[in-house]
Amino acid sequence: MTARLYEQHSRVPLVPALGDYKLILPSWAIAELSAWRKIQREQLLKAGIRTDAVCTYPEGAPVLPDAMTLGFRALARAIGRPDVTFHGQWHTAASWALDSGASIKATQVMLGHGSAVTTLAIYGHKMPGSEKTTADKLQEVFSR
Repeated sequence: MTARLYEQHSRVPLVPALGDYKLILPSWAIAELSAWRKIQREQLLKAGIRTDAVCTYPEGAPVLPDAMTLGFRALARAIGRPDVTFHGQWHTAASWALDSGASIKATQVMLGHGSAVTTLAIYGHKMPGSEKTTADKLQEVFSR
């Protein structure tokens, strides 16, 4: 699946061979990845390699998700945090998004879930008191 970085209307393919979904990132992350991509492209072009992938091996082949997971696991162990996983960072990002007020729909798109039902089933517990908040907002509307 192809992950695409979205900041307003920008689209940057990460791994074209894998499909298509939206990866929504903050502008600082887009800037960092864009800067890396420029350096990487220059290096790969010097070697005669053309690719749109952001994460590649030196010969230009895309780094697949399992390799990223294994690399992250090695780094986590090296810093004494073997309990921290690459996939866990995905959950952390989703939790932070919801904690900061992101909607289930926006979080669903960010995570690449096919349905908001999936996102709600996994992260619904992150929204305690949302019923009261909704009731309070309705009260405001009807009090005008």
